[in-house]
Amino acid sequence: MTSDLVELALPALTDLAITLYLPGLVVPETSHPQAATSYVSDSGDFTGDPDGAPFRTAMPHWVFVDAVEVLPAGDASAIVALGDSVTEGTGTTFNTNRRWPDFRARRLVDANASRGVLNPGINGNKVLNSLLGDLALLRFDKDVLGQAGVRYVILLEGINDIGLGNPDVTAEQIIAGYRALFRRAHDNGLRIFGGTLTPAEGNPYSFCEPYAESKRVAVNRFIREAGEFDAVIDFAAAVSDPANPTRWRQGFSHDALHPSDAGALALTEAIDLSLFD
Repeated sequence: MTSDLVELALPALTDLAITLYLPGLVVPETSHPQAATSYVSDSGDFTGDPDGAPFRTAMPHWVFVDAVEVLPAGDASAIVALGDSVTEGTGTTFNTNRRWPDFRARRLVDANASRGVLNPGINGNKVLNSLLGDLALLRFDKDVLGQAGVRYVILLEGINDIGLGNPDVTAEQIIAGYRALFRRAHDNGLRIFGGTLTPAEGNPYSFCEPYAESKRVAVNRFIREAGEFDAVIDFAAAVSDPANPTRWRQGFSHDALHPSDAGALALTEAIDLSLFD
């Protein structure tokens, strides 16, 4: 569902509060548990309330609202960060907008670049098989091609295909999935940049066992050397420990899988602004 047009001036990086009234028990069709903080009111319709006083209960989820489309001035376009929990924001500080796409958006604003950054990252998402949210190959139409003004795609996804298993997949199958996404992007006039997979070895999550580092190495070798993406963004090199590249650099992750605030900043610093000229 899409709402009516709202006439509201939104300067760059504006925090936007969207109030919904649900007259009965409703199960959310969409939820981002790692994204930010929502606020819940007591019973009643407060959609016309001018401030946040009735909303006293914090809930660390974004629910219901899938996207906000804005009408920009001038020659603007959008960058889609297609990924999993590393992109959605797991590991970064709640309610502070410190995911790596947020840092990227601020860098673009600082550079006076008319490029919006869209973050359809989904916790637990995979390239090849649906787990949490549709697999990337299936959701590409909605989450990338269905977004207004998209010109670029940054792909950082595949670590869950390796670490979550069930079904087990090979590096070659993940690469075949990348090639399918590459073709879909090019068929629709988009540029797609391949992001190398960040480390996962040593993480404490039982669902990541067994984890095959050899598959990540093979996938990253393809991304870096095959020359099939429009450009390579070496996220792995930006955050890996130089002494032990199978693990995150000290201070860049709290759980050896997801970026901390410092790790998210390092991820965005790996992206060359000239890619979006």
